[in-house]
Amino acid sequence: MRIAVAVGLTLAQATAAGAVDKKLRVLILSGQSNMVGHSASRLLANLLVSPRAEDAELAKMLVANYDEAAKAIKPAMEEVQKRIDALADPVAKARKELNEVAGAETKAYDDLIKQIETLSVEKGALIDRIQYQTGDKVHIAAFGEIEGAKRQTGIVGPIATGCGADSGSIGPEYGF
Repeated sequence: MRIAVAVGLTLAQATAAGAVDKKLRVLILSGQSNMVGHSASRLLANLLVSPRAEDAELAKMLVANYDEAAKAIKPAMEEVQKRIDALADPVAKARKELNEVAGAETKAYDDLIKQIETLSVEKGALIDRIQYQTGDKVHIAAFGEIEGAKRQTGIVGPIATGCGADSGSIGPEYGF
């Protein structure tokens, strides 16, 4: 919180002092385990299918192949999700029947779960086609210990997905 306040005050002072036309370099020094970034970068794909206008604007900023994603990937993701959602009621009904009847036939339930798994793989393949922007003007230099201090890690360069705990993760560092 202190960092956000300090950055905000610095930017406000720079603007008030007429330094708007000058290059401003902001360094954010942060640490602790909550800064590692354990969120899957694939979750950013959900911005494409969100009904919220602010999410659509954020998707335009983050998705490098936004035009392709909006035209081809987004409608396909929405269609797959509709098919997954359509299976929700039959799965719930089959689960209820299994719970009510001891030794009930599980084939119908298992088949529904397999359909959902297949659709989830299909949706994952669509998500994998999405490419994300890198921060050409935002760089990261992160160093630390992983695996219980068994080995050191370091990332230096433009901020991008994969700068989190592993190659498929993001965290607050991507937001910066």
